[in-house]
Amino acid sequence: GYTITNARGRGTQGSRQASWEANSNIRIEIICNAAFATEMGQYLQAQYYPNYAMVTFISDVQVLRPEKFE
Repeated sequence: GYTITNARGRGTQGSRQASWEANSNIRIEIICNAAFATEMGQYLQAQYYPNYAMVTFISDVQVLRPEKFE
């Protein structure tokens, strides 16, 4: 699965307030295996980096669900 949220902030590309939909940023979070993460990162870099201010980060995560604590 994935999650998409509206994002705002400030960085080297300036400030983004996300108050106007056409000027807003999004943040996409995907929990997946390492192979898919690498493939997705390469795709984003090839297709979107030239025209958009983007950052991709890959991190190891551990998913904890309520049933694991019982």
